[in-house]
Amino acid sequence: MDDVNPAGHAADEGRHPDQAVQLQQQQQVIRSLRSRQRSYVRFVNRTQRTVDVIWLDYNGVRQKYKTLIPGEAFKVNTFVTHPWIFRDAETTATLLVNSEEVFYPKVEEKQCEVSDVENTVMVHFTPTIPHCSMASLIGLSIRLKLLQALPPRFKVDVRITPGTHASEHAINKQLNDKERVAAALENPHLLEVINKCLNSRGQA
Repeated sequence: MDDVNPAGHAADEGRHPDQAVQLQQQQQVIRSLRSRQRSYVRFVNRTQRTVDVIWLDYNGVRQKYKTLIPGEAFKVNTFVTHPWIFRDAETTATLLVNSEEVFYPKVEEKQCEVSDVENTVMVHFTPTIPHCSMASLIGLSIRLKLLQALPPRFKVDVRITPGTHASEHAINKQLNDKERVAAALENPHLLEVINKCLNSRGQA
């Protein structure tokens, strides 16, 4: 998860008006691309300004997601090919993030840990939103796919990425309770839904 802090100075301040217009035109060209590589980001406003968090959509159009007051944080599930910019809510001046005018999320690391020596596999997954009602189903789907693909000697542990779901502890307990998982997989309707999830090839 990236912890992103908008800088305390604006990139547009001190620019010639033509340069500011040019920057805006460049940002309009920059746009989001389709991707399956998710990234969970936490934006933190460390400035004394009120900051607009803006996503550049698939057409390069600015979409304001959130306005952060000083000290406020905002979590978002995004993709590595989705650019974000930040501006002063009052002056509309563009702010720098990590010394850059456009922020691209990073690839999440250590989402899967495998130990051939200890015969263990641990997978973390990130639900779409903190109150995602499909989190248990997603976790069960991942667990079933691993059980089908791995040799029986492996112990599988599927967990929600820490801090990404309101009920992560309860769901983690369900997903790693062998008896509850076995009972769930004996439910024909639920198994049919899980198999549909595993066989889906829809675009993200």
